[in-house]
Amino acid sequence: METQELRRIQTVDVHDLWGGNENDAGFACWLSNNLDLLGRELYMDLELVCLEPGKRGIWFWSAILAKEVGSGVKAAIVGRPSTSDHNHLSYLPGYAAEHDARILIMVSPRIRDEHHKALEWLNRNTADEIEVYGVEVRAIKIGDSLPAIDFRPVVAPDAWHSRGESWAWKYRGFFQSLADELDIEDLNLNTTGPYTSHWQARTHLDGSISYYASFESGRKAWVYLWIATDDLEKNRRIYEALRNCASDLERELDGGIKWIGRRGRRSQFSLGISKEGSIDDSDEKIDDTRDWMLEYIPKFMDAVNPRLEKIWETLQ
Repeated sequence: METQELRRIQTVDVHDLWGGNENDAGFACWLSNNLDLLGRELYMDLELVCLEPGKRGIWFWSAILAKEVGSGVKAAIVGRPSTSDHNHLSYLPGYAAEHDARILIMVSPRIRDEHHKALEWLNRNTADEIEVYGVEVRAIKIGDSLPAIDFRPVVAPDAWHSRGESWAWKYRGFFQSLADELDIEDLNLNTTGPYTSHWQARTHLDGSISYYASFESGRKAWVYLWIATDDLEKNRRIYEALRNCASDLERELDGGIKWIGRRGRRSQFSLGISKEGSIDDSDEKIDDTRDWMLEYIPKFMDAVNPRLEKIWETLQ
């Protein structure tokens, strides 16, 4: 039997990505713009309230004030791209008290044992409505790929695990019923982190060009096309060619297309449509979101597919 060649996952030093202690604020700025990645691992829909710059000579890092969209509860977040220290730990409760935040989150590539125990002690000895989390962050890459960030909760309240199970069933129930009603080849229910967060249909052109339906941070339900082949230049050309069809696509899809085309370290190429919606909505609103997806997934694919196939042919 032929042996399949596989690439190894390489660990990247998170500290080096942001240039060391003197640029801890750079990590906090990145984190403030990617709270959906952190929240996904904590079963929260986190939305940024403000990023407060650290004061040189007092704190080298910045503090993030966020809120959990579903409940409106404030979250105090402190993070640095290096091992936790005593100042890092002591600043968190004070910052939370200043803003009446009931969710406290420390983020670090390595949370030292004594700080791990301190966070656990806070969970045991504070009011039930106070939640304390310790999250370790790592960076990985495969071959010559750009680094990807991965969050791993290491300290959490006891109730956190049951919350995760509840979310998992909500997402799986929603997207399973959606998949059951759609007659589309190559359907997938994908799991991101510990819960099912989206539905996916891969195109026959390339497995890295896919249609998605998902819930995202900010209480938005989305139907979109994600362009993520290994060739970034090809991704850009596909995206720009589709963008040239924007007026026709807007007309066929009743307007409201969101175009995301960013270059650089976080290159993203996607286009989609959205509406207000959350997995935590009432049953009536959830049914409305499901009906919207059932209407617009085939409508979106019918509008994009013919154009996408012609563009793909010109690139071969």
